[in-house]
Amino acid sequence: MTPYRPSQQPAPRALFLSWAKLRRADTIAGRLGIPSFTVKFFYRGTPPLLTLWKYFLQTARTLFLLLWHRPRVVFVTSPPVFAVLPVYLYALLFRARYVIDCHSGCFLEDHWKRWSRLQRFFSRRAALNLVHNPDNAKIVEPWGCNSTVFPSLPPDLSFDRPAEAAGRPLAAPRQRPVAVYICSFKNDEPVETFLAAAREAPGIDFLVTGRAPEEIEARLPANVKLTGFLGEDEYNGL
Repeated sequence: MTPYRPSQQPAPRALFLSWAKLRRADTIAGRLGIPSFTVKFFYRGTPPLLTLWKYFLQTARTLFLLLWHRPRVVFVTSPPVFAVLPVYLYALLFRARYVIDCHSGCFLEDHWKRWSRLQRFFSRRAALNLVHNPDNAKIVEPWGCNSTVFPSLPPDLSFDRPAEAAGRPLAAPRQRPVAVYICSFKNDEPVETFLAAAREAPGIDFLVTGRAPEEIEARLPANVKLTGFLGEDEYNGL
């Protein structure tokens, strides 16, 4: 009898690329056991000419990472849809496959909706498109591409994590109930509905993550506190 031996084929190699620091990308990559790379130059909201230069640099850096690591599967975040371009070219030349993590901004924000044809082109050639909710899935369904609804994964709060990685609370234990609203203040988030509900529950304190526009910050109920963007440990410590 010939003894069983595991396949000698190397395990498929993959990585996750984003043109912004994104907790979702890092979480998915962490669960898959693959590296997550953030390719970002300058700052958010650059002037048009600087944005063109920034995207050129980020395209070059993305190609460098792909050629260096030679992954067989590439996960890439959109928007910006231009981040998919170097991934598409790499996949075309090296017979790799790619997965697009399509954030809601692809479909809802005006400055990205104008690039919907380019998004559709890349999506049709992707092995899979991840969309965040059923409403987004209805938009990509007529495109004739492979897609699935994949909501954001919760953080790893297992009790066997090292104490230093378990996160720390923002403040000492409170006497009042505390609820957390995870928010990025995008157009598809029910921020106004949340604020109305918070006003109806004055006995509960609410912690809201993300960076709020000044217009919203100026009219928050007294029981709502903005945390700003949190690091991983602070986020998990909520």
